[in-house]
Amino acid sequence: MKNIFKTVLKAIAASCAAIVIFATSVPAFGKITPDKPVMNLKGKVSCEGKGVPGVVVSDGFSVAKTDKDGFYYLASDKKTGYVFLSIPSGYIIKEREGNTPAFYCKTDRYSPESVERHDFPLIKDDKSDYVLLAMADFHIAGRCNDTESYKKAVLVDINRTVKEYEAEGKRVCGLTLGDISWDKFWYKNSFFPDTVKKYIDMIDCPVFNCMGNHDNNPRISNDDFKASLVYSKSFGPTYYSFNMGPVHCIVLDNIFYINDGACADRNGKRNYICKITDSQLVWMEKDLGTLKNKDTPLIIAMHAPLFKRPSGKNGYEHKYALQNAEEVVSLLKDYKDVTFLSGHIHTNYNTLDGNIREHNIAAICATWWWTSKKGNAGNYICKDGSPAGYDVWEFDTENGKIKKTCSYYKSVNYARSYQFRTYDLNETYFSEKSPRADEIKDIAGRYFGKKNSNRVLINVFNYNPDWKIEVWDQGKLLPVKRIEAKDPLHILSYEMQMISHGNDPSKVGRTPKISHMFEVKASSPSSTLRIRVTDDRGNVFEQNMKRPKRFFTGME
Repeated sequence: MKNIFKTVLKAIAASCAAIVIFATSVPAFGKITPDKPVMNLKGKVSCEGKGVPGVVVSDGFSVAKTDKDGFYYLASDKKTGYVFLSIPSGYIIKEREGNTPAFYCKTDRYSPESVERHDFPLIKDDKSDYVLLAMADFHIAGRCNDTESYKKAVLVDINRTVKEYEAEGKRVCGLTLGDISWDKFWYKNSFFPDTVKKYIDMIDCPVFNCMGNHDNNPRISNDDFKASLVYSKSFGPTYYSFNMGPVHCIVLDNIFYINDGACADRNGKRNYICKITDSQLVWMEKDLGTLKNKDTPLIIAMHAPLFKRPSGKNGYEHKYALQNAEEVVSLLKDYKDVTFLSGHIHTNYNTLDGNIREHNIAAICATWWWTSKKGNAGNYICKDGSPAGYDVWEFDTENGKIKKTCSYYKSVNYARSYQFRTYDLNETYFSEKSPRADEIKDIAGRYFGKKNSNRVLINVFNYNPDWKIEVWDQGKLLPVKRIEAKDPLHILSYEMQMISHGNDPSKVGRTPKISHMFEVKASSPSSTLRIRVTDDRGNVFEQNMKRPKRFFTGME
Protein backbone atom coordinates (compact mmCIF):
# COMPACT_ATOMS: atom_id res chain seq x y z
CA MET A 1 0.00 0.00 0.00
CA LYS A 2 2.82 2.44 0.84
CA ASN A 3 4.44 1.85 -2.55
CA ILE A 4 1.14 2.54 -4.31
CA PHE A 5 0.71 5.85 -2.49
CA LYS A 6 4.32 6.83 -3.34
CA THR A 7 3.61 6.16 -7.00
CA VAL A 8 0.47 8.28 -6.90
CA LEU A 9 2.20 11.16 -5.11
CA LYS A 10 5.03 11.22 -7.62
CA ALA A 11 2.57 11.31 -10.49
CA ILE A 12 0.50 14.09 -8.93
CA ALA A 13 3.57 16.13 -8.10
CA ALA A 14 4.23 16.53 -11.80
CA SER A 15 1.09 18.63 -12.20
CA CYS A 16 0.41 20.00 -8.70
CA ALA A 17 2.61 22.34 -6.73
CA ALA A 18 1.57 21.10 -3.30
CA ILE A 19 -0.04 17.83 -2.29
CA VAL A 20 -1.72 16.81 0.97
CA ILE A 21 -3.55 13.54 1.46
CA PHE A 22 -6.53 14.22 3.73
CA ALA A 23 -7.46 11.49 6.17
CA THR A 24 -11.13 10.84 6.75
CA SER A 25 -13.08 8.90 9.36
CA VAL A 26 -14.32 6.44 6.74
CA PRO A 27 -12.55 3.15 6.00
CA ALA A 28 -9.76 3.03 3.42
CA PHE A 29 -11.20 2.47 -0.03
CA GLY A 30 -8.57 0.07 -1.30
CA LYS A 31 -6.41 0.52 -4.37
CA ILE A 32 -6.05 3.90 -6.05
CA THR A 33 -5.70 3.80 -9.80
CA PRO A 34 -2.29 5.42 -10.42
CA ASP A 35 -3.09 6.73 -13.91
CA LYS A 36 -5.31 9.59 -12.74
CA PRO A 37 -2.83 11.96 -11.13
CA VAL A 38 -4.74 15.25 -11.58
CA MET A 39 -7.81 13.99 -9.73
CA ASN A 40 -7.83 15.69 -6.32
CA LEU A 41 -11.20 14.36 -5.07
CA LYS A 42 -11.63 10.63 -4.95
CA GLY A 43 -13.28 7.91 -2.98
CA LYS A 44 -15.47 4.84 -3.04
CA VAL A 45 -19.23 4.40 -2.99
CA SER A 46 -20.00 1.04 -1.44
CA CYS A 47 -22.72 -1.11 0.07
CA GLU A 48 -21.77 -3.77 2.61
CA GLY A 49 -18.15 -3.34 1.57
CA LYS A 50 -18.80 -3.89 -2.13
CA GLY A 51 -18.38 -1.06 -4.63
CA VAL A 52 -21.51 0.32 -6.29
CA PRO A 53 -20.96 1.22 -9.98
CA GLY A 54 -22.65 4.01 -11.91
CA VAL A 55 -23.32 6.33 -8.96
CA VAL A 56 -23.22 10.05 -9.82
CA VAL A 57 -20.78 12.13 -7.75
CA SER A 58 -20.18 15.86 -8.09
CA ASP A 59 -18.46 18.90 -6.58
CA GLY A 60 -21.15 21.23 -7.93
CA PHE A 61 -19.24 21.80 -11.16
CA SER A 62 -17.78 18.52 -12.39
CA VAL A 63 -19.92 15.38 -12.54
CA ALA A 64 -18.62 11.81 -12.64
CA LYS A 65 -19.87 8.26 -12.22
CA THR A 66 -18.30 5.55 -10.12
CA ASP A 67 -16.49 2.82 -12.06
CA LYS A 68 -17.19 -0.91 -11.90
CA ASP A 69 -15.46 -1.10 -8.50
CA GLY A 70 -17.34 1.90 -7.06
CA PHE A 71 -14.43 4.37 -7.30
CA TYR A 72 -14.95 7.99 -8.35
CA TYR A 73 -12.42 10.65 -9.35
CA LEU A 74 -12.89 14.41 -9.79
CA ALA A 75 -10.54 17.18 -10.84
CA SER A 76 -11.95 19.95 -8.70
CA ASP A 77 -11.23 23.56 -7.78
CA LYS A 78 -13.36 22.94 -4.64
CA LYS A 79 -15.22 26.22 -5.03
CA THR A 80 -18.44 24.95 -3.44
CA GLY A 81 -16.61 23.36 -0.51
CA TYR A 82 -18.50 20.07 -0.99
CA VAL A 83 -18.40 16.77 -2.77
CA PHE A 84 -21.73 14.97 -2.92
CA LEU A 85 -23.35 11.97 -4.49
CA SER A 86 -26.80 11.63 -6.03
CA ILE A 87 -28.20 8.85 -3.85
CA PRO A 88 -29.00 6.10 -6.38
CA SER A 89 -32.30 4.27 -6.77
CA GLY A 90 -32.48 1.18 -4.60
CA TYR A 91 -30.30 2.64 -1.85
CA ILE A 92 -30.53 4.96 1.14
CA ILE A 93 -27.83 6.63 3.18
CA LYS A 94 -27.50 7.18 6.92
CA GLU A 95 -28.13 10.58 8.47
CA ARG A 96 -25.02 12.51 9.49
CA GLU A 97 -26.38 15.25 11.74
CA GLY A 98 -29.92 15.01 13.08
CA ASN A 99 -32.07 13.88 10.17
CA THR A 100 -29.90 15.27 7.33
CA PRO A 101 -28.83 12.45 4.97
CA ALA A 102 -25.04 12.12 4.74
CA PHE A 103 -24.93 12.47 0.95
CA TYR A 104 -22.16 15.12 1.09
CA CYS A 105 -18.73 15.73 2.59
CA LYS A 106 -17.04 19.05 3.14
CA THR A 107 -13.88 19.79 1.16
CA ASP A 108 -11.10 22.27 1.85
CA ARG A 109 -11.85 25.31 -0.30
CA TYR A 110 -8.63 26.95 0.87
CA SER A 111 -6.42 24.14 -0.41
CA PRO A 112 -7.66 23.41 -3.93
CA GLU A 113 -4.38 21.73 -4.83
CA SER A 114 -4.57 19.14 -2.06
CA VAL A 115 -5.85 15.61 -2.62
CA GLU A 116 -8.83 14.50 -0.53
CA ARG A 117 -10.56 11.18 -0.19
CA HIS A 118 -14.21 10.89 0.79
CA ASP A 119 -16.10 7.60 0.84
CA PHE A 120 -19.87 7.12 0.84
CA PRO A 121 -21.31 3.93 2.39
CA LEU A 122 -24.84 3.13 1.17
CA ILE A 123 -27.55 0.88 2.54
CA LYS A 124 -29.67 -1.34 0.31
CA ASP A 125 -33.30 -0.15 0.25
CA ASP A 126 -35.94 -2.87 0.37
CA LYS A 127 -38.91 -0.48 -0.08
CA SER A 128 -40.84 -0.20 -3.34
CA ASP A 129 -43.21 2.64 -2.41
CA TYR A 130 -42.03 6.14 -1.52
CA VAL A 131 -43.54 9.25 0.05
CA LEU A 132 -42.12 12.77 -0.18
CA LEU A 133 -43.28 15.50 2.21
CA ALA A 134 -42.60 18.92 0.64
CA MET A 135 -42.63 21.70 3.25
CA ALA A 136 -42.17 25.41 2.52
CA ASP A 137 -41.41 28.51 4.59
CA PHE A 138 -40.86 27.53 8.21
CA HIS A 139 -39.59 31.02 9.22
CA ILE A 140 -38.58 29.82 12.69
CA ALA A 141 -37.02 32.83 14.39
CA GLY A 142 -37.83 32.88 18.10
CA ARG A 143 -40.81 35.23 17.79
CA CYS A 144 -44.62 35.08 17.98
CA ASN A 145 -44.35 31.85 20.00
CA ASP A 146 -43.29 30.20 16.74
CA THR A 147 -41.33 27.35 18.33
CA GLU A 148 -44.26 26.37 20.55
CA SER A 149 -46.77 26.60 17.70
CA TYR A 150 -44.44 24.52 15.56
CA LYS A 151 -43.98 21.81 18.20
CA LYS A 152 -47.56 21.54 19.45
CA ALA A 153 -49.35 21.56 16.08
CA VAL A 154 -47.24 21.52 12.91
CA LEU A 155 -44.62 19.02 14.05
CA VAL A 156 -47.27 16.75 15.56
CA ASP A 157 -49.14 16.70 12.24
CA ILE A 158 -46.02 16.03 10.15
CA ASN A 159 -44.80 13.21 12.39
CA ARG A 160 -48.25 11.65 12.47
CA THR A 161 -48.21 11.56 8.66
CA VAL A 162 -44.73 10.01 8.68
CA LYS A 163 -45.78 7.29 11.11
CA GLU A 164 -48.93 6.45 9.14
CA TYR A 165 -46.99 5.88 5.95
CA GLU A 166 -44.18 3.99 7.66
CA ALA A 167 -46.80 1.69 9.19
CA GLU A 168 -47.84 0.88 5.60
CA GLY A 169 -44.26 -0.13 4.80
CA LYS A 170 -43.44 2.95 2.74
CA ARG A 171 -40.18 4.89 2.64
CA VAL A 172 -40.76 8.50 3.77
CA CYS A 173 -38.48 11.50 3.44
CA GLY A 174 -38.96 15.24 3.84
CA LEU A 175 -37.93 18.12 1.62
CA THR A 176 -37.90 21.72 2.85
CA LEU A 177 -38.35 24.46 0.23
CA GLY A 178 -36.45 27.39 1.69
CA ASP A 179 -36.91 30.13 4.29
CA ILE A 180 -36.27 27.62 7.02
CA SER A 181 -34.87 30.49 9.07
CA TRP A 182 -35.52 34.25 8.99
CA ASP A 183 -32.52 36.47 8.31
CA LYS A 184 -34.13 39.52 9.91
CA PHE A 185 -33.93 37.81 13.32
CA TRP A 186 -30.59 35.99 13.08
CA TYR A 187 -28.75 38.64 15.08
CA LYS A 188 -31.71 40.32 16.75
CA ASN A 189 -32.92 37.10 18.41
CA SER A 190 -29.70 35.06 18.17
CA PHE A 191 -31.71 32.61 16.07
CA PHE A 192 -29.30 31.38 13.42
CA PRO A 193 -29.66 28.41 11.04
CA ASP A 194 -27.85 26.09 13.45
CA THR A 195 -30.58 26.81 16.04
CA VAL A 196 -33.35 26.27 13.49
CA LYS A 197 -31.71 22.98 12.47
CA LYS A 198 -32.60 21.56 15.90
CA TYR A 199 -36.30 22.06 15.12
CA ILE A 200 -36.04 20.54 11.64
CA ASP A 201 -34.30 17.55 13.26
CA MET A 202 -37.48 16.90 15.26
CA ILE A 203 -39.15 15.61 12.09
CA ASP A 204 -39.13 11.81 12.29
CA CYS A 205 -37.72 11.03 8.84
CA PRO A 206 -34.68 11.96 6.74
CA VAL A 207 -35.03 15.55 5.49
CA PHE A 208 -33.38 17.12 2.45
CA ASN A 209 -33.16 20.90 2.47
CA CYS A 210 -33.40 23.80 0.06
CA MET A 211 -32.23 27.38 0.56
CA GLY A 212 -34.48 30.47 0.47
CA ASN A 213 -33.90 34.22 0.44
CA HIS A 214 -34.28 34.46 4.24
CA ASP A 215 -31.59 31.81 4.75
CA ASN A 216 -28.82 34.18 3.58
CA ASN A 217 -26.56 36.10 5.92
CA PRO A 218 -28.07 39.61 6.24
CA ARG A 219 -24.62 41.09 7.03
CA ILE A 220 -22.94 40.01 3.80
CA SER A 221 -23.39 42.38 0.88
CA ASN A 222 -23.07 41.62 -2.85
CA ASP A 223 -21.56 38.15 -2.43
CA ASP A 224 -24.18 35.47 -3.00
CA PHE A 225 -21.80 32.61 -2.19
CA LYS A 226 -20.47 34.03 1.08
CA ALA A 227 -24.00 34.91 2.17
CA SER A 228 -24.91 31.21 1.92
CA LEU A 229 -22.10 29.85 4.08
CA VAL A 230 -23.85 30.04 7.47
CA TYR A 231 -26.80 28.10 6.03
CA SER A 232 -24.50 25.56 4.37
CA LYS A 233 -22.63 24.91 7.59
CA SER A 234 -25.83 23.46 9.08
CA PHE A 235 -27.74 22.19 6.04
CA GLY A 236 -25.11 21.30 3.44
CA PRO A 237 -24.88 22.12 -0.29
CA THR A 238 -27.28 24.66 -1.75
CA TYR A 239 -27.85 22.55 -4.89
CA TYR A 240 -27.63 18.81 -5.50
CA SER A 241 -29.72 15.83 -6.64
CA PHE A 242 -30.95 12.50 -5.27
CA ASN A 243 -33.17 9.63 -6.38
CA MET A 244 -36.30 8.20 -4.77
CA GLY A 245 -37.03 4.97 -6.57
CA PRO A 246 -37.42 5.87 -10.26
CA VAL A 247 -37.92 9.59 -9.49
CA HIS A 248 -34.96 11.94 -9.94
CA CYS A 249 -35.03 14.97 -7.61
CA ILE A 250 -33.00 18.13 -8.24
CA VAL A 251 -32.66 20.80 -5.54
CA LEU A 252 -31.67 24.31 -6.68
CA ASP A 253 -30.90 27.66 -5.05
CA ASN A 254 -32.79 30.21 -7.15
CA ILE A 255 -32.13 33.24 -4.93
CA PHE A 256 -29.26 35.49 -6.04
CA TYR A 257 -28.66 37.52 -2.88
CA ILE A 258 -27.62 41.18 -3.18
CA ASN A 259 -28.34 42.73 0.24
CA ASP A 260 -27.24 46.30 -0.43
CA GLY A 261 -25.95 48.27 2.53
CA ALA A 262 -24.93 45.38 4.77
CA CYS A 263 -21.84 45.47 6.94
CA ALA A 264 -20.38 43.48 9.82
CA ASP A 265 -22.65 45.07 12.44
CA ARG A 266 -25.73 45.98 10.40
CA ASN A 267 -28.26 44.11 8.29
CA GLY A 268 -28.60 45.24 4.68
CA LYS A 269 -31.73 45.71 2.58
CA ARG A 270 -31.94 41.93 2.09
CA ASN A 271 -32.82 42.44 -1.57
CA TYR A 272 -32.26 39.71 -4.15
CA ILE A 273 -33.02 38.47 -7.67
CA CYS A 274 -34.96 35.28 -8.35
CA LYS A 275 -32.79 33.41 -10.82
CA ILE A 276 -30.63 30.31 -11.15
CA THR A 277 -26.95 31.07 -11.55
CA ASP A 278 -25.07 30.08 -14.69
CA SER A 279 -22.90 27.63 -12.75
CA GLN A 280 -26.01 25.82 -11.47
CA LEU A 281 -27.45 25.63 -14.98
CA VAL A 282 -24.22 24.09 -16.27
CA TRP A 283 -24.20 21.60 -13.40
CA MET A 284 -27.91 20.81 -13.88
CA GLU A 285 -27.35 20.01 -17.56
CA LYS A 286 -24.53 17.63 -16.60
CA ASP A 287 -26.64 16.03 -13.89
CA LEU A 288 -29.54 15.49 -16.29
CA GLY A 289 -27.07 14.03 -18.76
CA THR A 290 -26.40 11.14 -16.39
CA LEU A 291 -30.01 9.90 -16.65
CA LYS A 292 -30.58 6.88 -18.85
CA ASN A 293 -33.67 8.20 -20.62
CA LYS A 294 -36.02 11.17 -20.92
CA ASP A 295 -38.93 9.22 -19.41
CA THR A 296 -37.43 9.59 -15.93
CA PRO A 297 -39.91 11.52 -13.74
CA LEU A 298 -38.29 14.73 -12.47
CA ILE A 299 -39.01 16.74 -9.33
CA ILE A 300 -37.23 20.09 -9.22
CA ALA A 301 -37.30 21.85 -5.86
CA MET A 302 -36.49 25.51 -5.38
CA HIS A 303 -37.65 28.31 -3.13
CA ALA A 304 -39.11 30.99 -5.41
CA PRO A 305 -41.62 29.83 -8.02
CA LEU A 306 -41.04 29.31 -11.72
CA PHE A 307 -44.46 30.79 -12.59
CA LYS A 308 -46.34 33.78 -11.23
CA ARG A 309 -49.64 33.25 -9.43
CA PRO A 310 -52.34 32.60 -12.08
CA SER A 311 -54.36 35.67 -12.98
CA GLY A 312 -57.86 35.79 -14.40
CA LYS A 313 -57.29 38.93 -16.45
CA ASN A 314 -56.27 36.88 -19.48
CA GLY A 315 -57.98 33.54 -18.91
CA TYR A 316 -55.74 32.51 -16.01
CA GLU A 317 -52.69 32.40 -18.22
CA HIS A 318 -49.35 31.58 -16.66
CA LYS A 319 -46.37 33.89 -16.82
CA TYR A 320 -42.82 33.21 -15.68
CA ALA A 321 -41.70 34.63 -12.35
CA LEU A 322 -38.10 33.37 -12.48
CA GLN A 323 -35.80 35.80 -14.26
CA ASN A 324 -34.09 33.17 -16.44
CA ALA A 325 -36.98 30.72 -16.61
CA GLU A 326 -36.57 30.17 -20.36
CA GLU A 327 -33.04 28.83 -19.86
CA VAL A 328 -34.25 26.41 -17.19
CA VAL A 329 -37.21 25.23 -19.23
CA SER A 330 -35.04 24.70 -22.31
CA LEU A 331 -33.02 22.10 -20.40
CA LEU A 332 -36.24 20.19 -19.69
CA LYS A 333 -38.07 20.34 -23.02
CA ASP A 334 -37.42 16.70 -23.89
CA TYR A 335 -38.49 15.26 -20.51
CA LYS A 336 -42.05 13.96 -20.35
CA ASP A 337 -42.82 14.38 -16.64
CA VAL A 338 -41.42 17.46 -14.88
CA THR A 339 -42.78 18.82 -11.58
CA PHE A 340 -41.51 21.95 -9.87
CA LEU A 341 -42.10 22.33 -6.13
CA SER A 342 -41.69 25.83 -4.70
CA GLY A 343 -42.73 28.11 -1.84
CA HIS A 344 -41.90 31.75 -1.07
CA ILE A 345 -45.38 33.20 -1.76
CA HIS A 346 -47.21 31.62 1.23
CA THR A 347 -50.09 30.57 -1.04
CA ASN A 348 -51.17 27.46 -2.90
CA TYR A 349 -51.38 27.52 -6.67
CA ASN A 350 -50.81 25.10 -9.52
CA THR A 351 -49.68 25.75 -13.06
CA LEU A 352 -49.68 23.37 -16.02
CA ASP A 353 -47.65 24.24 -19.11
CA GLY A 354 -46.90 21.46 -21.56
CA ASN A 355 -44.64 18.88 -19.96
CA ILE A 356 -44.09 21.08 -16.88
CA ARG A 357 -46.30 21.46 -13.83
CA GLU A 358 -45.58 23.48 -10.72
CA HIS A 359 -47.15 23.46 -7.30
CA ASN A 360 -46.36 26.52 -5.28
CA ILE A 361 -47.00 25.33 -1.74
CA ALA A 362 -48.50 27.38 1.07
CA ALA A 363 -46.45 27.96 4.21
CA ILE A 364 -45.70 25.81 7.24
CA CYS A 365 -45.66 29.07 9.24
CA ALA A 366 -49.02 30.20 7.79
CA THR A 367 -48.90 34.02 8.08
CA TRP A 368 -45.46 34.09 9.70
CA TRP A 369 -46.88 32.45 12.87
CA TRP A 370 -48.87 35.61 13.65
CA THR A 371 -52.46 34.30 13.52
CA SER A 372 -51.66 31.28 15.72
CA LYS A 373 -50.10 33.39 18.47
CA LYS A 374 -52.05 33.38 21.74
CA GLY A 375 -54.36 36.38 21.88
CA ASN A 376 -54.68 36.61 18.10
CA ALA A 377 -56.95 34.54 15.83
CA GLY A 378 -55.80 31.20 17.25
CA ASN A 379 -55.66 29.51 13.85
CA TYR A 380 -53.03 28.54 11.28
CA ILE A 381 -54.06 30.25 8.05
CA CYS A 382 -52.03 31.31 5.02
CA LYS A 383 -52.58 34.42 2.91
CA ASP A 384 -54.75 32.58 0.37
CA GLY A 385 -56.98 31.05 3.06
CA SER A 386 -55.31 27.65 2.95
CA PRO A 387 -54.51 26.25 6.38
CA ALA A 388 -50.81 25.91 7.14
CA GLY A 389 -49.68 22.67 5.56
CA TYR A 390 -47.44 20.74 3.20
CA ASP A 391 -47.54 18.66 0.04
CA VAL A 392 -47.59 14.86 0.18
CA TRP A 393 -46.37 12.96 -2.88
CA GLU A 394 -46.93 9.20 -3.04
CA PHE A 395 -44.97 7.10 -5.53
CA ASP A 396 -45.98 3.45 -5.88
CA THR A 397 -43.55 1.48 -8.01
CA GLU A 398 -43.35 -1.91 -9.64
CA ASN A 399 -40.28 -3.42 -11.26
CA GLY A 400 -38.43 -0.13 -10.88
CA LYS A 401 -41.10 1.94 -12.66
CA ILE A 402 -43.85 4.25 -11.44
CA LYS A 403 -47.11 2.35 -11.14
CA LYS A 404 -49.09 5.16 -9.52
CA THR A 405 -48.49 8.72 -8.38
CA CYS A 406 -50.74 10.61 -6.00
CA SER A 407 -50.27 14.04 -4.47
CA TYR A 408 -52.35 16.19 -2.15
CA TYR A 409 -52.11 19.19 0.14
CA LYS A 410 -52.15 18.15 3.81
CA SER A 411 -53.59 20.86 6.05
CA VAL A 412 -52.23 21.01 9.61
CA ASN A 413 -54.82 19.90 12.20
CA TYR A 414 -57.17 18.55 9.52
CA ALA A 415 -57.82 15.19 7.86
CA ARG A 416 -56.45 14.47 4.41
CA SER A 417 -59.99 14.90 3.03
CA TYR A 418 -60.13 18.58 4.05
CA GLN A 419 -59.47 20.18 0.67
CA PHE A 420 -61.80 23.19 0.60
CA ARG A 421 -63.66 25.70 2.78
CA THR A 422 -67.09 27.22 2.17
CA TYR A 423 -68.46 30.65 3.04
CA ASP A 424 -72.07 31.71 3.26
CA LEU A 425 -71.74 35.27 1.93
CA ASN A 426 -75.01 36.27 3.62
CA GLU A 427 -73.14 35.80 6.92
CA THR A 428 -69.58 36.58 5.81
CA TYR A 429 -69.15 40.34 6.17
CA PHE A 430 -67.38 43.11 8.07
CA SER A 431 -69.51 45.71 9.81
CA GLU A 432 -69.74 49.38 8.84
CA LYS A 433 -69.91 50.13 12.58
CA SER A 434 -66.44 48.75 13.34
CA PRO A 435 -63.68 51.05 14.60
CA ARG A 436 -61.47 52.34 11.76
CA ALA A 437 -64.36 51.53 9.36
CA ASP A 438 -62.85 53.45 6.44
CA GLU A 439 -59.68 51.37 6.59
CA ILE A 440 -61.66 48.16 7.04
CA LYS A 441 -63.79 49.02 4.00
CA ASP A 442 -60.68 49.27 1.86
CA ILE A 443 -59.33 45.96 3.14
CA ALA A 444 -62.60 44.00 3.15
CA GLY A 445 -63.73 45.10 -0.28
CA ARG A 446 -66.72 43.02 -1.42
CA TYR A 447 -67.18 41.66 2.13
CA PHE A 448 -67.82 45.11 3.67
CA GLY A 449 -71.39 45.43 4.88
CA LYS A 450 -74.11 42.78 5.13
CA LYS A 451 -75.60 41.56 1.87
CA ASN A 452 -78.38 39.06 1.25
CA SER A 453 -77.21 37.77 -2.10
CA ASN A 454 -77.59 34.04 -1.25
CA ARG A 455 -74.16 33.52 -2.76
CA VAL A 456 -71.69 30.91 -1.53
CA LEU A 457 -67.91 31.09 -1.90
CA ILE A 458 -65.74 27.94 -2.14
CA ASN A 459 -61.96 28.10 -1.61
CA VAL A 460 -60.39 24.95 -3.14
CA PHE A 461 -56.88 25.06 -1.69
CA ASN A 462 -54.97 22.85 -4.16
CA TYR A 463 -57.07 23.43 -7.27
CA ASN A 464 -55.72 23.02 -10.78
CA PRO A 465 -57.64 23.20 -14.07
CA ASP A 466 -58.07 19.40 -14.13
CA TRP A 467 -60.19 19.49 -10.95
CA LYS A 468 -63.98 19.54 -11.07
CA ILE A 469 -66.30 21.48 -8.72
CA GLU A 470 -70.00 20.58 -8.59
CA VAL A 471 -72.73 22.07 -6.38
CA TRP A 472 -76.35 20.94 -5.96
CA ASP A 473 -79.15 22.90 -4.30
CA GLN A 474 -82.15 20.68 -3.50
CA GLY A 475 -81.13 18.29 -6.25
CA LYS A 476 -80.55 21.00 -8.83
CA LEU A 477 -77.04 21.39 -10.26
CA LEU A 478 -75.93 25.02 -9.94
CA PRO A 479 -73.65 26.93 -12.32
CA VAL A 480 -70.19 27.28 -10.72
CA LYS A 481 -68.09 30.31 -11.61
CA ARG A 482 -64.36 30.54 -11.05
CA ILE A 483 -63.41 33.99 -9.75
CA GLU A 484 -60.50 35.97 -8.34
CA ALA A 485 -61.19 37.02 -4.77
CA LYS A 486 -59.61 37.51 -1.38
CA ASP A 487 -60.15 34.86 1.27
CA PRO A 488 -62.40 36.42 3.96
CA LEU A 489 -61.15 34.20 6.79
CA HIS A 490 -57.61 35.44 6.28
CA ILE A 491 -58.85 39.04 6.35
CA LEU A 492 -60.63 38.28 9.64
CA SER A 493 -57.66 36.40 11.10
CA TYR A 494 -54.88 38.78 10.05
CA GLU A 495 -55.86 42.30 8.99
CA MET A 496 -58.81 42.61 11.35
CA GLN A 497 -56.85 41.17 14.27
CA MET A 498 -53.98 43.57 13.58
CA ILE A 499 -56.40 46.50 13.53
CA SER A 500 -58.12 45.34 16.73
CA HIS A 501 -54.69 45.31 18.43
CA GLY A 502 -54.10 48.89 17.29
CA ASN A 503 -51.54 47.91 14.65
CA ASP A 504 -51.28 48.48 10.92
CA PRO A 505 -51.24 45.25 8.85
CA SER A 506 -47.93 44.82 7.08
CA LYS A 507 -48.03 44.96 3.29
CA VAL A 508 -46.38 41.56 2.85
CA GLY A 509 -48.98 39.83 5.05
CA ARG A 510 -52.10 41.30 3.46
CA THR A 511 -54.65 39.07 1.80
CA PRO A 512 -54.15 38.81 -1.99
CA LYS A 513 -56.71 38.02 -4.65
CA ILE A 514 -56.42 34.35 -5.59
CA SER A 515 -57.80 32.27 -8.43
CA HIS A 516 -58.72 29.03 -6.63
CA MET A 517 -62.07 30.58 -5.59
CA PHE A 518 -65.49 29.55 -6.89
CA GLU A 519 -68.92 31.09 -6.47
CA VAL A 520 -72.49 29.84 -6.75
CA LYS A 521 -75.89 31.43 -6.09
CA ALA A 522 -78.19 29.42 -3.82
CA SER A 523 -81.98 29.37 -4.06
CA SER A 524 -82.58 30.73 -0.55
CA PRO A 525 -80.76 31.88 2.62
CA SER A 526 -81.33 28.51 4.33
CA SER A 527 -80.96 25.86 1.62
CA THR A 528 -78.40 23.11 2.23
CA LEU A 529 -75.87 22.73 -0.57
CA ARG A 530 -74.22 19.48 -1.58
CA ILE A 531 -70.69 20.25 -2.74
CA ARG A 532 -68.46 17.74 -4.50
CA VAL A 533 -64.86 18.43 -5.50
CA THR A 534 -63.00 15.89 -7.65
CA ASP A 535 -59.24 16.24 -7.98
CA ASP A 536 -57.08 15.38 -10.99
CA ARG A 537 -56.44 11.87 -9.61
CA GLY A 538 -60.15 11.07 -9.32
CA ASN A 539 -60.32 11.53 -5.53
CA VAL A 540 -63.69 12.90 -4.40
CA PHE A 541 -64.22 15.30 -1.48
CA GLU A 542 -67.78 16.13 -0.42
CA GLN A 543 -69.55 18.41 2.03
CA ASN A 544 -73.16 19.08 2.91
CA MET A 545 -73.10 22.79 3.64
CA LYS A 546 -75.85 23.73 6.07
CA ARG A 547 -76.83 27.37 5.88
CA PRO A 548 -76.82 29.91 7.42
CA LYS A 549 -73.14 29.22 8.15
CA ARG A 550 -71.39 31.24 10.82
CA PHE A 551 -68.31 33.33 9.95
CA PHE A 552 -65.65 33.28 12.72
CA THR A 553 -61.93 32.65 13.19
CA GLY A 554 -62.42 28.99 14.20
CA MET A 555 -64.64 28.03 11.27
CA GLU A 556 -63.88 25.10 8.96
